[in-house]
Amino acid sequence: MRRRLMLLAAITTFVSTVLLAVPLALYGRHAYLDEADQAAMSRAHLLRSVLSECDSHDEFGVFERLRQDEADGTQAAAFLRSRKVVGAKLPWTAAVDQAFEGKTSVEAIGRNEAVFTPATTADGQKAVVAVMVDTTPQWRSIHCLWASITAVVVLLPLVAAALMDRLGRTIIKPIDHLVAASGLLTSGHLSTRVEPSGPAETQRLGEAFNALAERIEDLIVAEREAVADMSHRLRTPVTALMLQAESLKDAAESSRVLETTRRLQQQISFLIEQARKPADQRQRAPVADLAAAVAERLDFWSPLAEEQNRNCTLHVTGRDHQVQACPIELTAAIDVLLENIFAHTPEGTAMRIAVHSAEPTGAELVVEDDGPGFADVNVVARGISTRGSSGLGLDIVRQLAQRSGGGMRVGGGVGGGARIEVGFGGPGEVEGGLGRA
Repeated sequence: MRRRLMLLAAITTFVSTVLLAVPLALYGRHAYLDEADQAAMSRAHLLRSVLSECDSHDEFGVFERLRQDEADGTQAAAFLRSRKVVGAKLPWTAAVDQAFEGKTSVEAIGRNEAVFTPATTADGQKAVVAVMVDTTPQWRSIHCLWASITAVVVLLPLVAAALMDRLGRTIIKPIDHLVAASGLLTSGHLSTRVEPSGPAETQRLGEAFNALAERIEDLIVAEREAVADMSHRLRTPVTALMLQAESLKDAAESSRVLETTRRLQQQISFLIEQARKPADQRQRAPVADLAAAVAERLDFWSPLAEEQNRNCTLHVTGRDHQVQACPIELTAAIDVLLENIFAHTPEGTAMRIAVHSAEPTGAELVVEDDGPGFADVNVVARGISTRGSSGLGLDIVRQLAQRSGGGMRVGGGVGGGARIEVGFGGPGEVEGGLGRA
């Protein structure tokens, strides 16, 4: 923006200066040359009176009088009716003929100015007096004037651009501060504020930004507290579930239900911790082993798979399956993918899970089943569901993958069922989603 303001100031000043400089240069040229014309005219009138005292037949006498009255920087000549030219060797031009007819005229000869005026000799013969003035000093002055005008035309736009740059800083600097503050606010630094400065408009903009940032901080803090409160309310029914699970007579059933409620309690504690922590204070997600997490969750779901007569296989390739994800969030995402199969496919539907190493780092999880598949691949969009669920599960998985530096793709399997490919970024990859899957 500063460059545009400088360019605008330079162009405006240049055009304005040129519009003034061109007439000024022409007027200066006219004024200096008119000065030479006036000098030649005065000299011609003087010589006309001198010529009136000479006889037209006495050419030598005429020459001597012209030579005696010769002024510095001028050349004088007398044109006689006999077409004789006495004095300076000036050409016989149309201006001479006009002077014989009684008309005084001015003519440029090279860069010199010549004045031709009619005269009468002592014996009553018509003659013409010509005076040519050397205009070299005038042209020197004209060139100096033109050089000065050119310098002004060049320098004024530069000065205007420099002044506009200084003025533009007072406008742009507060805006730059606002841009930097907006970046900090976007990254989660909700306490970011600016000091309103600059023109009145940018000051009002800074005040509006501070008010907006304060309002956003208040709303997010309120949302965090609301999520924390709701999560905390779940502790009581979860504790009741644990007590009921401990009272079950079947030890295996009791152990399985207790494990489930413990995981639910861990998820609630994790939600409360994340909700109470400001976004800019949250650390990068730790590293988790995708293959180990999938194997552990598949072992948890195996009893239900056996009960529903589902054939379940796990295929792991590669050696390094480290991904940038919180273990609690990773296990929750795996549970979402497996739970979708149990909830939305008929009993007896087979499923296949595969974990592959990705290049250069990270790993990929593929979950495929032989069920009816997805009626709409847009089920990944948050809040969209074709089977009566909340429509949040797959979007939670997608967001976790993108935060790690990966992505998710939904499509059809080889057997006509659903196929979900989730790529997770490895340690050190940036957030934002690389979209490998």
